[in-house]
Amino acid sequence: MNILCCTDHNYITPTSVTIYSVCINHSETLINFYVIYNSDVTEEDKTELKNIISKYHHNIEFISAPTFTKETECFTINKEGQPKHITIVSYYRLFLANLLPEKIDKIIYLDSDLIVRNSLNEMYNYNIENYAIGAIPDMFEGHIEPYNRLKYPQSLGYFNAGVLLINLNYWRKDKLINKFIEFATLHPERIVAHDQDILNYVLCENKLRLPLKYNTQNGFFYKNIGISWEYENEIEEAIKDPFILHYTGSKPWNKTCTHPYKDEYLKYYKNLKGKTPFIEDTSYEKFKYFVKSVLKKWGIIKSKEVNSIYRNLPKLS
Repeated sequence: MNILCCTDHNYITPTSVTIYSVCINHSETLINFYVIYNSDVTEEDKTELKNIISKYHHNIEFISAPTFTKETECFTINKEGQPKHITIVSYYRLFLANLLPEKIDKIIYLDSDLIVRNSLNEMYNYNIENYAIGAIPDMFEGHIEPYNRLKYPQSLGYFNAGVLLINLNYWRKDKLINKFIEFATLHPERIVAHDQDILNYVLCENKLRLPLKYNTQNGFFYKNIGISWEYENEIEEAIKDPFILHYTGSKPWNKTCTHPYKDEYLKYYKNLKGKTPFIEDTSYEKFKYFVKSVLKKWGIIKSKEVNSIYRNLPKLS
């Protein structure tokens, strides 16, 4: 099985947790990991990832990030004021067909703010021969805004780009990188969700929907979800046993994160690192935490109401 991650120095630790979670849930499957990295990744960073892989007898190959040229500078637009976790690294996956070895015809792409809790063999074996990708609907797929902005029919859906099953043969044959560049160059004003918007527009008619359990996003746990009611039964199953937990909102290594399955991430982190993570929250998260603390102290809100946006959930086994 081929699995890809993209990282920079700041995200090495989350990337290591993601890779570790894959390793311990695939003891019977040989994994070929590919990591696209940028220039600030150190040899020590690479060694950290290699050490994880070696313990489980998988393979890992590091691939230097693409060099952006005048033709591809469209992928560096609209960066000022964006969230810190959104960097140019997010755009690396658009170049996959050109960066990965020709011998690879299919690969699973994983963001680094997620953990894998079960085998991905069944996901990997989905037949996507006639599709560019297999993908999971985004937690806000039911909102009209992205369709009006990107200008394609809502009936075609909108997927989350954090977990993808990618048909590299299709990407190469169709020269998708040229289509990504064309859209980003001609319509920069439509792009808000960065490479995810680009992928959704270009591939809106060339994707296979995969089960929600393979990309269980924060919004799936909300009482009021932004995804279609048609997925309700599948969401219930996904949140009871998520194969991939994708922390699409506040990150679980931040102290103020309220995700109901934050401890599931910390379990993997502690097993790997032998300690509790201590990563500073953003100024915005600190401010929210402070305001909530004051409101609780004054009795304006009760503690249990802070997490009231979430459903009642079972304890994960």
